[in-house]
Amino acid sequence: MAMPKPILVTILIMAAVAVVFAVVIFRMIPATTLDQQAVPGKLEAPANQGVSAKSVQEFRQAHPDAFVIEVFGEGNFAPTIDQADDNVRIWCLDSRGEATMSAAEFAARSCQPAAALGIYGGGFAGVNFGIKRGAGKLHAIIHQWGTNKFQSLAGMFMAFYSVKLPNPDDSQGERQDTAEPMASVTPAPDLSEATTMENVFNSVVEIYGDVSGWDVQRIQNFAHAFESSGFQGDLSTWRPVSATDMSNMFTNATRFDSDLSAWDVRNVTNMRGMFHLSGLSPTSMSAILAGWGQQELSHGVELGADDIYRCEDPAGDDGLRVLTETYGWTVTYAGVASDCTPPSVMVVNQLNITKPGARVNAAVLEFDRDLKYWDSECVAASPTENGETRRLQCPLDIENGNVWLDMWAKDRHNNTVVKREILARR
Repeated sequence: MAMPKPILVTILIMAAVAVVFAVVIFRMIPATTLDQQAVPGKLEAPANQGVSAKSVQEFRQAHPDAFVIEVFGEGNFAPTIDQADDNVRIWCLDSRGEATMSAAEFAARSCQPAAALGIYGGGFAGVNFGIKRGAGKLHAIIHQWGTNKFQSLAGMFMAFYSVKLPNPDDSQGERQDTAEPMASVTPAPDLSEATTMENVFNSVVEIYGDVSGWDVQRIQNFAHAFESSGFQGDLSTWRPVSATDMSNMFTNATRFDSDLSAWDVRNVTNMRGMFHLSGLSPTSMSAILAGWGQQELSHGVELGADDIYRCEDPAGDDGLRVLTETYGWTVTYAGVASDCTPPSVMVVNQLNITKPGARVNAAVLEFDRDLKYWDSECVAASPTENGETRRLQCPLDIENGNVWLDMWAKDRHNNTVVKREILARR
C-alpha cells in the first residue's frame, strides 16, 4: 500500500534535520577526542618518539668533522663536553626543537632523549653522558666519530643499555628512511692523543660494532673498560704498548673470550681482577700465559683470573713458570681444565622445525655437559637430577625465508660453543 504524501514528506524532513544535527555535533567534538577514538592510546605515547633522520643526515653532510650521536630510550642523561675550546659548537635536536649553541650555553640547556647531538668546529677532550647504573635503558647510536682528537674516553658510554658503533661496510646504526647518500663514516675515534679508556663500556649490556681497528697505542689506563658488559668482540690485534693499568678490564664480562697472547704488556703494573668472572676460555688463558711469558715484563704484577681455567699444555706451563718465577707475578686462576674442547650440541626438535608447514619458533638444544653461561635470549630447561643445566630453548630467527639459529653457550670451564646455522627454509 502506498504511503500518503504528507507522511512521506514529514519523514524526509526529519531525516534531513538528523543529518544536519549530526554534522553540527561532529564539528563540535574536540580534535583530541577524535584522535583518541581513531588511534587508541595515542595520548600515552612519548612526546618525542625519535628525531628526524633527514635532519641528522643533513647535519652530517654539512659537518663531516663532527662527532654525531643519537640517544634514546628510558631514562635521563646529563652530557658534559670536557675541555671544549671556544670554537666548539654543539648541535642538538630533541623534543624542544633544533638548536646550535656554544659549550657554555649547552651546559645550561643540554639535550634530552630522544636526541641527536653533534659536536664540531673546535677541539674537546671527551664527552661524558653522566648515566647512572640502573637508571633506565638508554641506547646510543654513534653515527660518526668526526675528526676530533679525543684525549679521553673515560666513562663515555658507561651504563648505556646498548651502544652501536659506526660501520662503513654495512652502515650499521644508520636508519634507512631516506634515499640520499650518507656522509662517509670513520670507523674509529682518533685516539692519537688519548691516554685513558677507563670505564668506557662499563655495564653496557649490548655492544654492536667492531673495535678491533681502534689504535690504542697511547692508552695507559684500561681499568674497568669492559667490566660487566656484553662485549664479545676480537681484541687480538690491539697494541696496548703504553698500558700501565688493566685492572678489572674484563671483570664479569661473561661473553668475552679473545686471544690476547700477542698483546705487548711489558709496561703494565696492575692487572688485579683483569679476567675475574669473565668468559675467557681455557684455550685463550693458556695462549695468554704462553705469549706474555716471552716478553720482558714488569716485576711483581698480580694477574687476577679467578674462576678462569687454563689448559695443560707445555707452552702455557712454561709461560706461567716464567711469569711467576722470573718476574714474581701472582697469577690467580681456578685450575687446569680437564677438557679444553667446546661443548657438543644437538637440536632435539630438528624434525619439528624442518617438516612442511612447521610453525615452530624455538629450538630445543641438548648439550653433552653442564653449562655455566649462555645467550641471554635462551631459556634454561629443567635441570637434571644433579642440578646440571644441559638443555636450552633458544628462539629462531626468520630471515629471507631462512630459519636461523644463532646462539652461544659456555660450560663450567668457559669452553665456548657458537651455533649459527640455517635449520630450515620457509
